[in-house]
Amino acid sequence: MAEEMDHHPDIDIRWRKLDIALATHSAGGITALDVTQARRITDLAVAAGAEVTTPPRPSDGIEIGIDCMDAAAIRDFWRIGLGLTERAGTDGTIDLVGSEDESPGVWFQQLSEPRPERNRIHIDVYVPQDQAEERVAAVLDAGGRLVTDEHAPSWWVLADAEGNELCVCV
Repeated sequence: MAEEMDHHPDIDIRWRKLDIALATHSAGGITALDVTQARRITDLAVAAGAEVTTPPRPSDGIEIGIDCMDAAAIRDFWRIGLGLTERAGTDGTIDLVGSEDESPGVWFQQLSEPRPERNRIHIDVYVPQDQAEERVAAVLDAGGRLVTDEHAPSWWVLADAEGNELCVCV
């Protein structure tokens, strides 16, 4: 099936466990092709009698973004305070991650100038691309407001009634 789709997953085989990771490296993330292939892999696994243990989740991940002028000056505060560890990003940044996949990560967004008029910490929630617009609409229906859709369909910035921001990302 991977040859047929010309799209090859990363496969990790362990005793009684098989993990499959999908990403379109040329796009820098998950695309509709990855979602289609994941569904086909799941269908094949179920048809072969495999126990599929990854249930659908309401989101594919959550990150906390901290806007800052000097990440190095505040990173240890957050690392120690939240009990996280450092991880070097491919772009030279240093993010903070937990010891379990369920732990939200923390990343630092470099500002060119202070922005006292807005919240400095926001939450990024990752959803499948085909669910993003529906999630944005639901947040707006729940009293949110659209701050910007300048980067859609990659991400939307929304805010609650008090201005606290949430980015819905794919």
